[in-house]
This record gives sequence, C-alpha cells and structure tokens, in this order.
Amino acid sequence: ELRAWRAPHKAPVAHATFDPTGTLVATCAADRAVHVFDVDRGYVTHALRGHGAPVGRVAFHPDAQRLLLFSAAADGAIIAW
Repeated sequence: ELRAWRAPHKAPVAHATFDPTGTLVATCAADRAVHVFDVDRGYVTHALRGHGAPVGRVAFHPDAQRLLLFSAAADGAIIAW
C-alpha cells in the first residue's frame, strides 16, 4: 500500500524516517524544522523547532518502548526531542 503525506516544510524535505513500530514518520528540512506524522491518520502530531541551521537528519531511538527522536543540523547541533 502506497501512502503519501504533504510535509508542511518551507523547504524541500532532506530526510525522512519511520519509528521502530512503523506508526510514525519524522521529516526534516532546510527550514530548520522537524515534523512527526501519524502514519495511519496522515496528520502532523508534532512540529518541532529549535535548530539554528538546516536539519539534515532525523532518527528515532531503536527501542520502541522509548519514544525518542534525534535531529542533526548543519551547524553540528543534535537535539533529542
């Protein structure tokens, strides 16, 4: 089954990743924002801002019991959300 989401970023999406359960997807972009989507319902659950530079990578903690998202920006900053 193919699904699509329209990310509310103001720049092209740089990276996207699923959480270990496959129920959430996180995206990041040069607009310095990170968004988390509910896969089944197709809406943004969290709009995360705090980076001072473009965000190029996002990763969920591999343990599904720990809902933790990491993002890395071009200035070397890493944020654990």
